[in-house]
Amino acid sequence: MFPEAVEPTRQTTASVGLDLYTPNFKNVKWTILPGKQYLLDTGIVLELPVDETTHGLRIAALIKDKSSVAYHNGLCVKAGVIDPDFRGSIKILLRNEGEKPAIILGGYKIAQVLFIPTWCPRELVLTMEEETTTERGTREFGGTKVEPQAPETQGDNTEIDS
Repeated sequence: MFPEAVEPTRQTTASVGLDLYTPNFKNVKWTILPGKQYLLDTGIVLELPVDETTHGLRIAALIKDKSSVAYHNGLCVKAGVIDPDFRGSIKILLRNEGEKPAIILGGYKIAQVLFIPTWCPRELVLTMEEETTTERGTREFGGTKVEPQAPETQGDNTEIDS
């Protein structure tokens, strides 16, 4: 952590994320033009637990957008999975998806970090052979969508109002 780094904060007791800030450099501003991206070093170092006795359960940190920053400035976080064994300074990849240049000052609330439990099996079985079958099968995007059922009818084949 460098001296200008701003410690992450939780805004309310029910907030699930900690807010991340730009370093509090004096007389420094960052300008990200529309369609461009910038890798911002927060100066914050996280130390997530790495415990081999948890049968594959790990805590990962996810860097996510702040809705107000995305809405007002067009800035979106474009990457952000932090593995538990990473020990460097947290960097945020920002992209300006807006139509105007985004100007960011020091000490500005820019993103949030969420801590998510993940499971990483010690052994992962990958096969090049035929897959096992499941109810979903190989249906991809929208693959769990339930197809509409035919309307119920009464004895005289008139539809029932629902």
